[in-house]
Amino acid sequence: DTSSQEGHPLGRMEWIKLYGLLLGKEAEAQAHYDAQKALVMSIPGESTGKTVAMFYITSKGELYTRRAGDYMTKMLELGGGVYAMPDLEPEKSGTKKVEAEEFYAAAGDADYIVYIWSMGGKPETMDAFLERSELLKDFKAVKDGNVWFTTPDFFQINDALGAMILDMNRMLT
Repeated sequence: DTSSQEGHPLGRMEWIKLYGLLLGKEAEAQAHYDAQKALVMSIPGESTGKTVAMFYITSKGELYTRRAGDYMTKMLELGGGVYAMPDLEPEKSGTKKVEAEEFYAAAGDADYIVYIWSMGGKPETMDAFLERSELLKDFKAVKDGNVWFTTPDFFQINDALGAMILDMNRMLT
């Protein structure tokens, strides 16, 4: 399975059709894919104009953010959001380590934070989240109460990306 190499969320999700073929369940797999795609297509195509920072901080205090060409930033855009770091290697996917000060300069005014907690562990409280970096308390999203966390299995649930994109749109609207 090389679905992780797909650059678009729907491409990742489309792998369910291969599994349907292998298991003799092509019709069910196609129906599931079509239903997830319909969720994405139900979202108005225009941007909300709201910016979102997506990142995690490791147990060693290193900050990683999504590159602008990553599938997660595409999910966010499909959901109506604007990635807070659109110039961060838009030709590449995955994450990039950045210094906290650099990240704050680029994303400190973001309307929302999506914290990817499976990589750095889940803070149980907002205070625990803020302990990860002194700069976090100064983020606009933190001050406005717009901090969201992914689930720990976020990367393993490609079959529900349509629902996740719709959730992002609900967060933004």
